[in-house]
Amino acid sequence: MIIGLFILCLTIGLGLIWHFFGANAALPGLFCLAGAVVVVLVIVLLLNIIERIAKNE
Repeated sequence: MIIGLFILCLTIGLGLIWHFFGANAALPGLFCLAGAVVVVLVIVLLLNIIERIAKNE
């Protein structure tokens, strides 16, 4: 579901930004989405590490 949200934001959101404001405005939007993906991946990684530690104890 989260992946679908990012795909939707990428296609519709960046497409509309590109259409109304141009490529110079869409590029920072792409960087913002990439930053959000990094944050989500770090959280998932940390939760997996905590889960492995909890299962071993």
